Amino acid sequence: MGESFTSYSTKRGGSLLLLRSGYHTAGNLFLLAERDNIVVTWLVRFGGFLMMFLGLKMVSHPLEVVLDVIPCIGRLAGDLIGGASGIMTCIVAAALSTLTIAIAWLAYRPFFSIMLLGVVGGLVYMMKKRAAAKLGDRQDSFNDARNISGTCKNRQRRLCLECVLFF
Repeated sequence: MGESFTSYSTKRGGSLLLLRSGYHTAGNLFLLAERDNIVVTWLVRFGGFLMMFLGLKMVSHPLEVVLDVIPCIGRLAGDLIGGASGIMTCIVAAALSTLTIAIAWLAYRPFFSIMLLGVVGGLVYMMKKRAAAKLGDRQDSFNDARNISGTCKNRQRRLCLECVLFF
């Protein structure tokens, strides 16, 4: 037992000072420091995800506000768009946060980084494929709603809102 505290000199030339209340062995101090590093790392990752989600939500919020001013249906339309944009921003924020973590891991954990980049790439590919399929289905039903003369199925001169939204 010593009379003072001094830092530990590492093999790489750095210094390390771990201080905890109570009696701990050197191995126990290193285990506690590793646990603390893991907790701080996950808190920073969650904070980054939360900030990315809030930023994306703020970007999409004006659309919600614009729809709120429509008489009669504005509040319902704004709430529906708000819920849908919340879900989409959560998905996008999760993908971008994972991408950010994967890029940061390129220097320290290249194998895991490449795996994460593959997962994010696969998710983006699936989302694009699903969006293209939905757009194709919507375009087909839109074309079915028009007759040969280019009017809508309700025989109006131009396409009506019902044909655009529901077909």
